[in-house]
Amino acid sequence: VTETQGAATQAIVNGDGGILALVNTAANNDLNSIQLANETFAFVVGKQAWYKARFSVSNATNAAVVLGLQITDTTPLAVTEGVFFYSPAASTGMSLWVENASVATTTMAGALADATYTEIGFHYDGSNTFFIYFNGARVASCAATNMPTRTLTLTAAVANGTAATNTLNVDYIFAATER
Repeated sequence: VTETQGAATQAIVNGDGGILALVNTAANNDLNSIQLANETFAFVVGKQAWYKARFSVSNATNAAVVLGLQITDTTPLAVTEGVFFYSPAASTGMSLWVENASVATTTMAGALADATYTEIGFHYDGSNTFFIYFNGARVASCAATNMPTRTLTLTAAVANGTAATNTLNVDYIFAATER
């Protein structure tokens, strides 16, 4: 858990199967993020990989959101390696980032709406392409040009873009790789 304010909370709240709620306090740039304790996901040429998550954010424009696989880092909004979905503050657009050594390929996935559940996902074909999914539909693809070379960990994060509380509700995260 990384949080830039002492009053942030991470809790399981009511919902079918439980909902992970990451709640910030009302200061600009407050960050609340969680990662698995170990890096356990690797992208390997010749092996497929999948990721899917369902989430909502209280204010799609004023919150920055990250969900995906990254290196272990206390600054998930400025990470240098990973395959993750990112929506910056002051935007509702969410893109897939494929990043290695701070060089990223980014591809737009779709637009978020306030307090509305969204499904995001990708499929790595084991060769050279990521297929991007948004709300159950394949919306784009991108080259695996900047494929991470390190093992990654699951990451979920929300940060404020204004002095207002934001909540990231995560219904589920699924990640798998072939071995």
